[in-house]
Amino acid sequence: MLNQLDFGSGPKPPTRRPTGSNLFTALRPDEATARQVHTVARDIRDMYRAHRQPLSSRRLHVSLINLGHSEDLEDSMIFTAREAIDKARFEPFTITFDRIMTFKQEAARPVVLCSNGENIGLLKLTARLADALYGVGLDIGYNPTFRPHMTLLYHHAPIEDHQLPTPITWTVNEVWLIHSLLGQGRYEFLWPLRN
Repeated sequence: MLNQLDFGSGPKPPTRRPTGSNLFTALRPDEATARQVHTVARDIRDMYRAHRQPLSSRRLHVSLINLGHSEDLEDSMIFTAREAIDKARFEPFTITFDRIMTFKQEAARPVVLCSNGENIGLLKLTARLADALYGVGLDIGYNPTFRPHMTLLYHHAPIEDHQLPTPITWTVNEVWLIHSLLGQGRYEFLWPLRN
């Protein structure tokens, strides 16, 4: 029974953090581009007085296809995914992000780099990867109408959608297979596809 003076505002049970593994394919910027992106992220943090730090340069990526969540990541899953990705050959292409915006979520909002343009090379590559992954029988999370983006940091309030003074551009020549250790904020880079 609650104490009358408590009003039910006593300590709440701790929120359970997700555990296990998430496997996905992604693009990663080269070192020079990652430094440029990190500078933009710090400027946004300072401008909007965000409490959270920007993601480290090592964690910057553009997610393409989610291969699913599991409590234990099996070697056979990694092998099958690598085999499929290896079949999805592509010519290097340029990707450009020229806008900053926030996505709406229940808790902290991701502040992201995205583009007004379509980044056709990226969308074609993602479709090719999806075909290859479906072809080896993997159950994947693929949305052909997804909006490519790179998360910079998280903020409690929306940030006005605006144009970057200088667009971020780099040449894509590899696809990464990334293992996210949920609840730890840690990535393992399992394999790049290089051209």
